[in-house]
Amino acid sequence: MFPWRQELSRERRLFILQRIRLILISGRCSWAQAIPSIDLHASLVAAERRAYDHARTFDSYVCLIFTFASHEARRRLQLQQRQQQMQEREVRGATSNLFISSISGATSNLFISSISGATSNLFISSISGATSNLFISSISGATSNLFISSISGATSNLFISSISGATSNLFISSISGATSNLFISSISGATSNLFISSISGATSNLFISSISGATSNLFISSISGATSNLFISSISGATSNLFISSISGATSNVFISSTSSTTSNVSISSTSGTTSHILSSTSRTTSNLVIIYSTSGTTLDLIIIISSTAGNRSNLIIVDSNVSKIILIVIGIVFFFCFNFGN
Repeated sequence: MFPWRQELSRERRLFILQRIRLILISGRCSWAQAIPSIDLHASLVAAERRAYDHARTFDSYVCLIFTFASHEARRRLQLQQRQQQMQEREVRGATSNLFISSISGATSNLFISSISGATSNLFISSISGATSNLFISSISGATSNLFISSISGATSNLFISSISGATSNLFISSISGATSNLFISSISGATSNLFISSISGATSNLFISSISGATSNLFISSISGATSNLFISSISGATSNLFISSISGATSNVFISSTSSTTSNVSISSTSGTTSHILSSTSRTTSNLVIIYSTSGTTLDLIIIISSTAGNRSNLIIVDSNVSKIILIVIGIVFFFCFNFGN
């Protein structure tokens, strides 16, 4: 044991350490200014322990604290830089194979952002808990293979935004819970293979918007629950293969809008429930527009407005057991169209 150690009590060592820390904070060492105060303190504590074990004299003990603290601080700086580089790579790269599971608890306030990279293979599962406030944003990258499952819990406030990238293979399943406030926006990219399923729960306030991209292969299914307030908008892109099915529940307030593009293969099916307030408008070709099949239920207030400037309408089929207040309007206007309807 070195003789000088007997002269240093624990209080004395702490006093020396505090004095050295004050000297470093005062700005005499450039490396001390480059790291946060909490990291500087941790570096000094680790350095003091090493210096106490290796120093042969008191002077060398103090010098070694400076030396070891400098090495420790430099190591911490390099670690911070590596972590920052990894985060930057994650922003530029892909976000994939993400699994989030919650049992008897809520999954909320989840923000996933991908810039110039793909967001894929995302699985979010909630059992007996709510999934809410989910924001997924992809810029110049694709969002695909997204699976959100909620059992005995609500799925709400879901926002998916894709700019210059495709949104595809999206599956949202809710069992004994409501799916609401779902917003899917695609700019200059396609939205396809979207599946929304609700069993014994309501699907409402669904907004799907596609600008300069196609919306296709959209399937919305509700069993023993209502499907309402559904808005699908496509600007300069095609809307095709849209299927809305409701069993033992009502389908209402469905709005399908296509501007300067084709709307085709739209099917709305209601079994043992009411189908009402369905409106479709387009200024291009409309084919296989609406097929409504209602068994043991009522279909009412069906308004189909087609403003055709350079296109045509074909294969409009309505099959129903009880149909009331069905209005079909075909208007040819070059630049704009307007409509009014009442009960």
